[in-house]
Parts: sequence; C-alpha cells; structure tokens
Amino acid sequence: PLSRPPTVNHSARVGAAAILTPPQRRTMVNGTVITLYLMRSGPSCADALDGCTANIAKAAAAFGAQRDGINDALAGTPYNAVDIKPGCRLTLDDGQSVRLRDAYSDPGLTTYGRDRSRAAGRELRRRVEPDLVVCSVLRRARLTAEAAFPSHDIFTAPYLAEAEDDRLLALDDAPMSPSAGGLSYVDPTRRDWASSNYHAFLTFLGGRLARKPRASKSSSLSEKITAESD
Repeated sequence: PLSRPPTVNHSARVGAAAILTPPQRRTMVNGTVITLYLMRSGPSCADALDGCTANIAKAAAAFGAQRDGINDALAGTPYNAVDIKPGCRLTLDDGQSVRLRDAYSDPGLTTYGRDRSRAAGRELRRRVEPDLVVCSVLRRARLTAEAAFPSHDIFTAPYLAEAEDDRLLALDDAPMSPSAGGLSYVDPTRRDWASSNYHAFLTFLGGRLARKPRASKSSSLSEKITAESD
C-alpha cells in the first residue's frame, strides 16, 4: 500500500526498482501529478558471466559440469548448447553462437548487486520517501527493490519489461512468470506482465493507483485493466 495517502493536490511519488537514479520525471495523468523516480536493477548473475572466459580452460571445465543445466534452461527454445568459446559465447547445435548470459533464465542479483542496491536505496531515501515502490516481473528488479526499500511493500506492475532486441536468445530478459504470492497489480492471465508499453504504464498509474492505492495478492485482482490501456 501507499506509505501515506496522496497529498491534497493529488500528487504521488512512485519509485521503480534500480541503482542509478536520473532526474525525476513529473507527469500529469488523469488529473493526478505523478513524480517517478526511475532506478536500474543491480548487477545480476547474468552480468557476472560477461567475464567468465578470462581463463578459457576453466570456462570449458565449468561448461562440461553445467552443460545439462544450461540445456535445461534452453528447453523452451529450438536449441541445445554443445560448446563454449572465448568471449563467453555458447556454440549451439545449429552452428550459431550466443553469449552465455543470453541463456541465463531470469537471473537474480549477485552479492555485489544486493550490496549496491542497499547503498543506492539508503542514498535515495535521504532525498525522498516514495508513496509506492513498484517493479517489473523480472527477478532482478524485485530483488533490487526489496534491497533498496526494505521497509516498503513492493508491488509488481504491468507494462514494465526490457525492450526487445535482435538477439537470437534473450532468456536473461525474459521473466519466468509473475512473482507468485507477492504483492502485485499484475493479472497473470494477461500478457501485460511481460510487455513494455510506457503509455499504458502511465495510464495504469494514473487510473488504478489514484483510485485504489492498494493491491491484492497475485492472482486475486478484483478488476481488470481496461482494454483501452492495452
């Protein structure tokens, strides 16, 4: 829930999970002034893989031990990993290659990432106390939010996702599912939890939060986001 009711001028401060905080964005939505403090998630376990082949022999040995687990992660794709090459790249069974991190499904934070998130949260809380903290359904986003705002309830919000790119695989940016059992505004029966739509996100904030600043547990939403928000 909100830490306190919106002020009489109908303004609300919303934090989104992250590390680096750019200048605040002030937006008027449906007559409600919303100030967004945007943050980037902390360094993830996938980020840590970018330097894995400093020693290719060790990387090859690690790949041999973890090959079955890597291919389990690729089970929903048409590919299997057959080898690892310098540059931390997996060779697939069709001859193409991808970065090892691209095959890491919905990674969490490293220990360093958690520490950085806590430090960033302490600094941000000296400047502002948000009315609400929301994050995407990505695991690293929720873990960042929980570390940065330990005394706040963290809500999963729809229409927050990584922008699509032209990578062959991007499992590190693909959420496994809505955060089961967590506080959430996401309807798990819809695809809004895995899509990126900034306009719909603002409409959601201005409509849902201004009217009803509390959320239910996942899978128990009492109302749907209107079709106009899609």
